[in-house]
Amino acid sequence: MSKELRENTGKAEFPRNERGEGRTVEEKLLRQLRMSGHFLRYQAEGRGGQRRVLAALSHREAISQRELMEQLEVKAGSLSEILGKLESRGLIARKQNEEDRRNRDLSITPAGRQALEELSAQYRESAQGLFSGLEAGEREQLAALLSKLLESWEAQKTQPREGGCAACESRNCAECEKGKGCQGGKHGHRHSGEHHHGQHGGKGGHHSR
Repeated sequence: MSKELRENTGKAEFPRNERGEGRTVEEKLLRQLRMSGHFLRYQAEGRGGQRRVLAALSHREAISQRELMEQLEVKAGSLSEILGKLESRGLIARKQNEEDRRNRDLSITPAGRQALEELSAQYRESAQGLFSGLEAGEREQLAALLSKLLESWEAQKTQPREGGCAACESRNCAECEKGKGCQGGKHGHRHSGEHHHGQHGGKGGHHSR
């Protein structure tokens, strides 16, 4: 068990700021969310990644690895590792794409569907146990509050950061004139019809003299 997860057990002493004293409500919330994420990832997730992949494949006859990666919003390396494990157990199959033979499509096997049923049952049981410390009404309230919070975070993605640019999410975006024409690159940004430094003239956006 990590230091943070042991904190409330009374088995260890922590500095004042580690115990959460003197923090703002927002700081406490951030810390609690971080601890929750840590717990879910390392203590409760188990084979959650495999379940998500199998669930996604169960709704499609075939899908490319790139499409699956974008759908699940996971990194290429993480997905490749999960797919390798599933394929070695015979839970998924790969075959060449008929339209583009450079790509291979993924599909779930009958054994994969059976495994998905088992993993889904384990997932539901685990979820019930994780929230057993809350009454039914408290669970509904927590779900509603988290939904509201996530919606506000999603909305913030489309707004410029203070002193920055919404497209590239940079706080120091004077180079792209606070997002005017910025297409979200990581400095250099691409701009429509102009270079991002100074006055422009001539080909390639060189400074006029």
